[in-house]
Amino acid sequence: MIKARKQLDGKRKEILIIWWGGGDPPAYAILKLNSDGSLNVSAGTQDLGTGTYTILAQVAAEVLEIPLTKISVNIGNTDEHPFAPSSGGSTTTPSMTPAVYDAALQIRKKLLSAASAILELLEKDLVYSEGTISDGTNTKKITIQEVIDKMNVREIVAAGARNENPKGYMINSFGAQFAEVEVDTETGRVTVLKIVAAHDIGRVINRKLLENQFHGGIMQGLSYALLEERIMDEYTGKVLTTNLHSYKMPTVMDYPEIEVITVGESDNMISAVGAKGIGEPAIIPTAGAIANAIFNATGLRMKSLPITPDKILNEIYKL
Repeated sequence: MIKARKQLDGKRKEILIIWWGGGDPPAYAILKLNSDGSLNVSAGTQDLGTGTYTILAQVAAEVLEIPLTKISVNIGNTDEHPFAPSSGGSTTTPSMTPAVYDAALQIRKKLLSAASAILELLEKDLVYSEGTISDGTNTKKITIQEVIDKMNVREIVAAGARNENPKGYMINSFGAQFAEVEVDTETGRVTVLKIVAAHDIGRVINRKLLENQFHGGIMQGLSYALLEERIMDEYTGKVLTTNLHSYKMPTVMDYPEIEVITVGESDNMISAVGAKGIGEPAIIPTAGAIANAIFNATGLRMKSLPITPDKILNEIYKL
């Protein structure tokens, strides 16, 4: 049994570095603040299981300082909602959140402008906090619902757009991933013990969703590295691995220890939100890091995936 791990007691590192993704315009969102203080967010994007509903609501809630429970997000129907770019693991958040932020900021400015006239105060002297606009001492104050009522409108609507990317500036997520593996030289079995993922992904909007993206991506990369193999009949072209018995996938028993490290902070050169995105960046370097760890453990440079026990043993017998 041979083990490879990070630099520890004279043993070597296994690493792969990645840069990927980033958002792009055009991307649009429409926000409607209703007279009861509720908010509707609409956009033609999709939720691929990455938490788009939650992320868009969070951005709007932060700008307008209203509870998430009062926000409904409507996405998915490109006939009814404004245009959005293609949805992807590392592009939806950095593409769509600036558009929602822009629309929410417009609504906030409209509320402040109206409150200035109603309270007979200069806008610069107003304090916006938790859905209430005041003079800072609460001598004069008004809720956003009261502002809408006095404006004699049913709703305040704003259309937001994502800004252009800055020229001459890299908008990608950057990362490095490390793998610790154990190789059984008698059976050829490779066990991944730990993966460490350190990425600069800009602003973290939701830590739990971020961790989910990392863990899901890393497990996809591990599966790609060691298990998933499509076998086709060379004469008919028919796929032979058509079920989960023949097309191997990892189970909870294959789950290694995973450590996620976020590097850097909000990158406001990219957008007012400052998020870059994580999805594919967690997948891509995993297989390479595992292959490098196998090489450091055994001296075997594996050049095809998946790295199955029979391939390990064949390479050992060639030595």
